[in-house]
Amino acid sequence: MYLLSSAWRDLRFATRTLAKSRGFLAVAVFCLALGIGANSTMFSLVDGFWMRPLPVRDPGSLVYLSTNTPREGMDGLSYAEFLDYRKQATSFAGLIATERRGPTLSGEGYAESTMSNVVSENYFTVLGVGAQLGRVFTEADAGSGQRVAVMSYNLWQRRFGGDPNIVGRTLRLSGSYQVIGVAPKGFRGTELWQDSDFWIPISSWDPSGAEQASREYRSQDVMGRLRAGVTMDRARGEVAAIAGRLEQAYPKYNRGCRGVLLTAREYLNQRMRVIPYLLLGIVGLVLLIACANLANLLLARAGSRTHEIAVRLAMGARRGRLVQQLMAENALICALGTGAGLLLARWLIAVLPSVIIPPAAGAYIHLDLRLDHRVLAFTLLMSVVTVFLFGLAPALRASRPDLMTAIRGGSADAGGGRRRVHVRSLLVVAQVALSMMLLTGAGLLIRTFVYSLNLDLGFARRDLLVANIASPYDGRRSHEFYRQVLERVRAMPGMGDATLALRAPLSGSGGGLAQGIRIAGRPAAPGEAAPRVKYTAIDWNYFHALGIRLLRGRVFDAHDAPESQPVLVVNETMARRFWPGEDPIGKTVRLDNEPGRERTIVGVVNDARVNNVMEEPEPYFYLPFEQTRFENVYLIAATRTDPLRLAKPLRAEVAAVDKRAPVLEVTSMKLLVRSALFEQQVAATVVGALGGMGLLLAAVGLYGLISQSVTERTREIGIRMALGAQRANAMTMVLRQGVGLVLIGAVIGLAGSIFAMGLLKELIYGVSVHDPATFAAVVALLLLVAALASLLPARRATRIEPTEALRYE
Repeated sequence: MYLLSSAWRDLRFATRTLAKSRGFLAVAVFCLALGIGANSTMFSLVDGFWMRPLPVRDPGSLVYLSTNTPREGMDGLSYAEFLDYRKQATSFAGLIATERRGPTLSGEGYAESTMSNVVSENYFTVLGVGAQLGRVFTEADAGSGQRVAVMSYNLWQRRFGGDPNIVGRTLRLSGSYQVIGVAPKGFRGTELWQDSDFWIPISSWDPSGAEQASREYRSQDVMGRLRAGVTMDRARGEVAAIAGRLEQAYPKYNRGCRGVLLTAREYLNQRMRVIPYLLLGIVGLVLLIACANLANLLLARAGSRTHEIAVRLAMGARRGRLVQQLMAENALICALGTGAGLLLARWLIAVLPSVIIPPAAGAYIHLDLRLDHRVLAFTLLMSVVTVFLFGLAPALRASRPDLMTAIRGGSADAGGGRRRVHVRSLLVVAQVALSMMLLTGAGLLIRTFVYSLNLDLGFARRDLLVANIASPYDGRRSHEFYRQVLERVRAMPGMGDATLALRAPLSGSGGGLAQGIRIAGRPAAPGEAAPRVKYTAIDWNYFHALGIRLLRGRVFDAHDAPESQPVLVVNETMARRFWPGEDPIGKTVRLDNEPGRERTIVGVVNDARVNNVMEEPEPYFYLPFEQTRFENVYLIAATRTDPLRLAKPLRAEVAAVDKRAPVLEVTSMKLLVRSALFEQQVAATVVGALGGMGLLLAAVGLYGLISQSVTERTREIGIRMALGAQRANAMTMVLRQGVGLVLIGAVIGLAGSIFAMGLLKELIYGVSVHDPATFAAVVALLLLVAALASLLPARRATRIEPTEALRYE
């Protein structure tokens, strides 16, 4: 009871004391709020992307199964392999498989592309997830002969307004499916940051069983739970044994393949790699700068209260009691700073997704950032550590003044005062050094982002309209439909040349499907699978419309009709890889999905980016649109205005050809490029903002130190001016102090940056991690800030009147 009463008295005293120093309180709370708000926001970002447990039963007990292949490295499993593991393994209580697909939801005058999951029938059972409405499917649905699906809560609310009659309704989803349930709110599947619209059991998606029997495509993500009492070592041994048996049974597909089993923690660490740790480390630097500022402010305040504390000690107050009261003030400052930091974090969390997610990626990326109990616990821990580590030392120092000097009103420059100034100067130097590291990292990431925006993509940099259109027809009728659409689009006002492609560059589709290819005259070794190469199908004017250069041979033309000789065009990387030192023109290849049919290479074009702006060139080939059959293609058109302004007229022209044809998406090449640079944009935006925060805090700390120094040296400056010193000399002296501290901090920060920037090498592209221009620009910026932060105190020093200064104590 006594302790509570004493604590309450200390808090009341701290409130009255701080109310008399509103300027000090405002600056201290501001600095602390910036540091804590930034850290809370960044923890929420990392948590939402990588760390938050899945909303399933006992997420920590999940295990992840994948395949290490000789050609692709870490890869998924084919569905047939998944079935083999599920049948042969005894270590698991259940194994599930899932694969992302994008079927079109259409009907009743609307159409949209979905992000859905084709999964094994035991998906919800193993994860322990029920339904918000209706029911989830189980293995019993596999033999029902009915095509069923579970809808996501988000889609149910967005598209159907939470209609409770959705259960039992049949929807057109690249086929007819009956909705049997709605997933719980907040459940998006096994990826925290990707939205899902539907979950479809594999037996409904593939009733013929063809996909389930195929061993060619390792597209399944497999996870499960261990049986009670089974260790990871035993489970890994069993997985290795099954992988060995599959290699013997299916050497064509499994030669050299090994099964890899990871715990939830190991899988998380593998996914996180270095980026989230770097983000947390960088934002930790901001908190350190804020804490150094707080310590500096507390030291300055301790210097100004030397006389007060000395009098209280002389009257019999115990040092421990004084420290307790000073820590109560620190705790109150910390509480106010934490509250302001949480308000800042709440605002940043609300605006951050719209800042870092490009519009073209909005349909695929979902940032669920929260100020939940985990973020609050993290924030509270930071606050407690901050008040203890950075408030205790100033409190202890303040409780040990030189009593005789302090009571007589001695100069603060003497003894402990000088030591205090030295400590504060060291804190400012540390702030500048940390800011140097922050700004250097931000500068390199921003330069990477700018470099990537201007990188040669292999196709023209002009902006293009990109629209995903689904044909309501099959076969040749589908081709006729697209020809009619092209004619109408080319006649639109503001529209230039238009072309068609199965996949648009950087369209987020993984470059389309890959196919196994067989090269004429080069029989595969026994058990060797055909090399798989990504491809697209294009109209004859595609290369001209996108500005892709022909290097050899010819491009497609109107003569490449369905009944003509089958042909293809390859990129230069594919030509070098498969025909080194030879001319590939006239060579023939056979595609795995076209048995008995050979295609002749008629041209070689330059490499163009397929999936990512910063990817390494990979083999790629192009098929003529007229010699293929696809029901869903991209229309790509040059425009004489903003491409997105033509979205509505484009939809009208497509509807004029056939009202049943859905335009699934309208975007622009500029937005697709920005989406492909998502990681670089996040890094540049976040680290740039943190660098700005660190610079602001360092400027505040430097201003506070120089301002206090001018106050403490008022008498000295007055004497100098009385002896004939010019006002310009006083200004130079103050500016020299500020710039000198910054130069020392910059040198230390430069050494730290040279070491630390190596950690960013995974994110740096097109510029050296030790780029001298970036280092020089950061040093120049710091010197400019130092001059500005010192200018006001320097001007105040020039206005000191010698007669007044000589009376200053």
